[in-house]
This record gives sequence, structure tokens and C-alpha cells, in this order.
Amino acid sequence: ELRDVMVEINKLGKTIFFSSHIVSDVEEVCEKVIFIKEGKLIYNGNVDSIISENLQLNSKLRYIENDEHKSLIVDQRNVNLEIEKLLKKNNQIISLEPNKPTLEEIFYSVK
Repeated sequence: ELRDVMVEINKLGKTIFFSSHIVSDVEEVCEKVIFIKEGKLIYNGNVDSIISENLQLNSKLRYIENDEHKSLIVDQRNVNLEIEKLLKKNNQIISLEPNKPTLEEIFYSVK
């Protein structure tokens, strides 16, 4: 409920200072973020920017094999090859998405 209220207040053009150790909440609610580790400022900027900067060169390929949903992390250079392999085995491709790290994963990897 609190997250919904914060989002609505922000839509009215109000700035909210939100401090939390629950990084998934921060990612859901905030446009900008500041990371402080051991008393030192390590990042100050847009949530979307830090996630974009940390995108990996691989994708998550979701497919159906024998009526079972499966997924595979594929290097960008091999995406077409992997899709061809799956299709030759009569698997159904569901989606292909960039392997996007969460803000929390980024926070713990930023030095």
C-alpha cells in the first residue's frame, strides 16, 4: 500500500526521499537512486541507467519442450544457432529477452 501511495504522490510532481535496504522496493518505486556502501557514495543516478550499464551480453531464451516450460541463458553471439537447434527438435519458442540484472544484483556487484 505504501508503495502505491508513494508512486501516486510522485506523479503529482513531489519528490520523496525513500531509504530502504529492500532494494526490490527501491527498483519498483524510484526513478533515481543513491548507493552508499560502508559510508561511501558509490552511485548516484537513474535506476534505468545503472541497469542498462550492467546489462550482460546474453539473453534468456524461454521455450516449451515435451509440454514442459524451460529456459536457457544464451550468449548473444549464439542466439540464432540455439534457436535453430530448439526448432529442429520441434520445441516451441516462447520468448527471447535480454538477461537483465535486478537492482539488488547490481548493488552487491558495484564496488
